[in-house]
Amino acid sequence: MKILTGLPAILLAVMVFFGAAVAAEQDYTWTISGELKGDADTNLIYVGVTSDSLLTAATVEVHYDTTLLEFVPYGNPADYLTGRTTVFTQAPITSPDSNSNFVRVVLFDLALGIPPGEGNVLKFKFRVKAGVPGGTQTALTLTRRKGSPQLATQQFEIEGSIWDSPGDPKDFSWKMKGLAVADSAAAEVYILMTNTTWIADMALDITYDAQVLEIADPAADVTLLGRAADINLSVTQPAGAGSARLTFSSPSSTPPFPVIESGNGKIVGIKFNVTGSLPAGGSTDIALKLSDGTALVTHQLDARAYSGPTADVDGNGSTSIFDVLEFLSLWQNAPTSPFTDVNGDGKSDIFDLLEILKALR
Repeated sequence: MKILTGLPAILLAVMVFFGAAVAAEQDYTWTISGELKGDADTNLIYVGVTSDSLLTAATVEVHYDTTLLEFVPYGNPADYLTGRTTVFTQAPITSPDSNSNFVRVVLFDLALGIPPGEGNVLKFKFRVKAGVPGGTQTALTLTRRKGSPQLATQQFEIEGSIWDSPGDPKDFSWKMKGLAVADSAAAEVYILMTNTTWIADMALDITYDAQVLEIADPAADVTLLGRAADINLSVTQPAGAGSARLTFSSPSSTPPFPVIESGNGKIVGIKFNVTGSLPAGGSTDIALKLSDGTALVTHQLDARAYSGPTADVDGNGSTSIFDVLEFLSLWQNAPTSPFTDVNGDGKSDIFDLLEILKALR
């Protein structure tokens, strides 16, 4: 009998090697696992196998819906290996094809093979395509060859991107704060919002007594603050109507885009000119609504007399921890107010807070 040597012998050995492996793949239990998140840059999908004997080699294909998912190849083929295959000295041969709906992996190691056991042996990266809504169902299927019987199939529900679901301002908590200096021409009001989900687009209507207040220059007198500082604001004010519409929008339509992230605190500051009489102890109401008429909050704008710098920030006749809280509420992310300029230097800063703390002693 003639014995083959050299290259023909090696080729014959490899052919026998692969033939045995291909015939054996269906004799083992295969699994597909992982998760698909719409807002993840990539998602890991794992292929596992349970075997009670050595699996010398395997050729498998992962089939997927190309309208929903995008296969993301590794730069280093060895990165496909995981679990019991990480000791392989031979990197797998992969045949990804962006025009096909499957990825083929030829997995072998002439010295080792996949030892008996259970667990993941391969991992793949997939990206959910833009525009796929959360809740979409899709299946990933594992086969030996295209068109051959399935080794495993797994149904996945795509988790929606956080960008799919902006918050509803009706569900948020709203406040307004602000004071007017009695018998002066200036008043400042701040809109505060507490939201548990992001929002970028909304329209708010603020109404006030046109006989008492006016926003002289909407472009300069209405300012985005805090978490809202990076989005767009358009202000329209019909002449003499006693109202203004504040329209918020993101400067980008592609996520992740600038938004008002979840949190609490000031988002808008408004400077009013006091055109009517607002003496000490007097007040006027300012209401905030959504553009559909849903009432959010009404603020009573009180006028306080100002007699000079004092640590009595809240004007109740004494200095206490409540003055510290009032100072922080009026000062943070806000322009200088006469009531927060405690040391009379024309600014509201940490040194004014220190003066209040000194007065507490």
